[in-house]
Parts: sequence; C-alpha cells; structure tokens
Amino acid sequence: GGGAAGSWNVAAAAPPAGTGSGDLLLMAVSEVVEGVLCSCYDTTAPAHFECLIGALGEGYGALMEMLRSPCAVVVENAALLLQMIGRQRPDVAANVRAAALSSATLLRHLYLGIFSPSDSQRFLSRFLVGTWMTGGRECDEKRLLARILPHGFMPYLAVPAL
Repeated sequence: GGGAAGSWNVAAAAPPAGTGSGDLLLMAVSEVVEGVLCSCYDTTAPAHFECLIGALGEGYGALMEMLRSPCAVVVENAALLLQMIGRQRPDVAANVRAAALSSATLLRHLYLGIFSPSDSQRFLSRFLVGTWMTGGRECDEKRLLARILPHGFMPYLAVPAL
C-alpha cells in the first residue's frame, strides 16, 4: 500500500532557496538511496527494494537533473541509480535513454568522457555513455554517433573489449 510514503512531499523537506544547503541535502539523500538500492541492495527487503525502484522509475527525470549537479558524489549516485533502474525496469531504461538523447545529456557526457581533464569525470561519463548505448544496432543513440563520429570509428567501437 501507499501508506505514509504516498503523502510525503519533497518540497516541504527542501531547504529555503538561496541557503546553499540544497547540494548538501541532495548529496546526503542520494547517498542513502544509493546505499539501499545499489551498494547494500542484498540487505534491503525485497518489498522495500521493489517499492523504491518503482518510485525512482517513475521519477527518473529527477535523477537526470542530478547529473547536472556540480557535486561529483551526487552525479555518481545518480549514475548508479540510473543503472540500477535500467537493470530492474527495462521499460523505464528506454525512456531514460530517450531523455538522455533529447536533453543532450548523452552528448555532454560523450564530450566529458573524451576531453575532461579529470580522470574520475572521464570514467563516470564513459560509464554513463556505456549505460545509454545499450540499445540495438539501429537505436537512435548509435545512429547519432554514426553521424557525428568519423566513419572508421564505429567499427572500432564494435570490437569487444579484451
């Protein structure tokens, strides 16, 4: 059942605008949710796991927005949660891939995955791009890459990793 969780309001829990505590709160909440659903998922009761994955699946847009945060921990947690949603809810994964493509988040992370001066940012962006490139051979994401990358690069990407 919905219980108290159905009546919970995110806006009521948000800090006042302009206080600078929004990123800190987002980091703390994302750490807890990531721990419950990803790092320590085997200790989470199946009913609670399904309830949380379902809620995150419905609100995946908030996770997409978290990818724009200046806080690396928030971005990393959002990436892990999006990956978990993709594994548990394939129907939502298609919507996430479409949102990443239509909002240019895919292109932003493709760029960061290649050119970012930070090793950790390159790793995280490559992880995200890999997560979003799981569609079939003719998916929109791969067709876009085929249009923007040099012709010989696509067969190179098709070679399995050693």
